[in-house]
Amino acid sequence: MANVIPFPGPPPARFGFQRAERRTRKRFDPDQLDLFSSGASGKVLRFPRRIGRFEEALLLDEREHPEAADAYRTAISEGDRVADAYCNLGILESRKGRTAKAFDCFTKS
Repeated sequence: MANVIPFPGPPPARFGFQRAERRTRKRFDPDQLDLFSSGASGKVLRFPRRIGRFEEALLLDEREHPEAADAYRTAISEGDRVADAYCNLGILESRKGRTAKAFDCFTKS
C-alpha cells in the first residue's frame, strides 16, 4: 500500500494554471541592442559556393529529380568533374532508353 506524504507547510493560496498577462513594451535600454527597430535595413551577402555544379547535379540525381541531366550538362560546360558528370549522364540516358546517347556519354567520360 502507498504512503501519502503530507505537503510541507501551509498550502498555497492558488493551485493550477496561471493565465499569461499582457506586458507593456519596455522602454529603450541604451545598453541593449534594439533588434526590432523599423529603421534597420538588412543586407544580403553572397558567400562563395561550398559545393560545385557536379555536387548539385549529384544531389538532384540522388533524389531522381528530372533536372539532374541538365545539371550534369551544366557541370560539364563549366569543367567541374567532367568525366564523372559524363558517366552519370550516361547512366541517366541509358535509363531513359537512349542507348546511343548513353554510349556517347560513356565514351566521352
